Amino acid sequence: MKLEAIFQSGMVFQRNKPMRIFGTGEGTATATLCGNTASSEKIKQGWLITLPPMEAGGPHTITLDLNGEKTELCDVYIGEVFVASGQSNMEMPLFRTQRAFDEAENAEDELIRFFTVPKRFKDGFVCMNRHFEPVLSADKTWEKCTKETALHFSAIGYYFAKELRRGLNVPVGIISCNWGGRVIRTFIPYEDCESEPALAGEMANYKKAIANANDEEYEKIFDEYIKGLAVQCEELSDTFEVTRRCGHLFAYAYSAKATPVKPVPYGKWSPDRPGGLWETMVRHICPLSLGGVLWYQGESDSRTVNYFEKYRTFMNSWRREFLDPELPFFAVELAPFRRDGKYEEQTVNIPGFHTLREVQQRCTRELENNYLATTIDCGDEFDIHPQDKKTPAHRLWLHAAKNLYGLDVCADAPEYESHRFLEDTAAIIKVKNAKKLYASGIRDFWMAGEDGVFYPCRAALVSDTEIRVRAPRVKAPKYVRYCFTPYPEPGYVVNEAGLPLMPFRTDCLENVRYVPDITEPQVD
Repeated sequence: MKLEAIFQSGMVFQRNKPMRIFGTGEGTATATLCGNTASSEKIKQGWLITLPPMEAGGPHTITLDLNGEKTELCDVYIGEVFVASGQSNMEMPLFRTQRAFDEAENAEDELIRFFTVPKRFKDGFVCMNRHFEPVLSADKTWEKCTKETALHFSAIGYYFAKELRRGLNVPVGIISCNWGGRVIRTFIPYEDCESEPALAGEMANYKKAIANANDEEYEKIFDEYIKGLAVQCEELSDTFEVTRRCGHLFAYAYSAKATPVKPVPYGKWSPDRPGGLWETMVRHICPLSLGGVLWYQGESDSRTVNYFEKYRTFMNSWRREFLDPELPFFAVELAPFRRDGKYEEQTVNIPGFHTLREVQQRCTRELENNYLATTIDCGDEFDIHPQDKKTPAHRLWLHAAKNLYGLDVCADAPEYESHRFLEDTAAIIKVKNAKKLYASGIRDFWMAGEDGVFYPCRAALVSDTEIRVRAPRVKAPKYVRYCFTPYPEPGYVVNEAGLPLMPFRTDCLENVRYVPDITEPQVD
């Protein structure tokens, strides 16, 4: 019998929920903690022991007997445990973010513990890999938060942990389980991908790729790819030091020098395959009891459709597999990024960051225990990885503080509530989630008539929760949009907590034009 790798000395269990210990193999296992002893039961992937819930505290020692083989987990704490999952913006380590090395000087806290789930192409496969820095996909250990460990851990996970510690004064465990550039289907169990109609096309493409592949040739290409990754990792072994000396943006240039590697073809070991990362990563921490899930993903799905249905299936499958039907999810809105220009038709008339944000808001409205931290004011025009990770982590904490722990904080960003047109062709936008709005230089309101040609508006606050907008070039206004582009113009409306107004549109038009002309038309 074998424990899953996450069960080690120094770990953190979730307080006030069943304490689950699990692993693989056949036989009988027992666990004893604070006088409570429980025996194993057989489950689909192996075996599971469930100890009763406990209050926050520690250090504790758990005594295990695995088919007669005794072992101990020492220095174990009970507190708040969150999984930080998604793609590269969740993966992004602290050392690649702004003011990281100054922050790290004050990072040490032995009651914050980090665990990183290794990125694996196939179950148990160990190799070198890289995104922000080279890493080996071997089993990891739980680490105390120190200057060194914080710099290499998920920046959002780190900052969120610091907020939890300050706000609740309990031990905190953050499990980093992410892989840059990945689509949502890979985080969903394969059987759920098969049963979700929104994924039917993607499943058909995957099955076609499998059917058409020559296994021997595929495995040969895969082996060459892994060898190429190892070469790249050796070439980029100084990434951390280069970043420390020269900064995050220079690290991109440094990475560009690496010998190119032909990507592994889509198929049985592709990390984007349906259920791929569920199988090789997520299920190995499941069904650990959690306080919640932090989720920052969607960039790689922004050009696809049906994200709402995919996200709902993702969320429901995790709740089922983690044995927690009310498991809360805290998602991060996609930050502004100008991939293809700003106002060109091909940018606003095809799915992109702006439409994905709209779906993320829908997920928040329609799916229970699901919250969204806005980042519409935290983007980088030319870098898909904004260096500010402290702000989104703080806003995730605000949602957790209010909705999980009942603290009296303002967590909800202002949102569009309604609008009405005036006789002078202006519109009054009514905003909710704000006692009082503030702004300095409001930008990125657009207005259109029946023709779907949007012109920029002049905008001003006219009451605590209302904004007056008017586009001089639109004489019969019908639609209003705000920050509904991949990279909106900076200049935001915020509420009393400094949270920015979330993007919106009042239309569902599929073919529009943006004309950046705010001048008054000449009168003959």
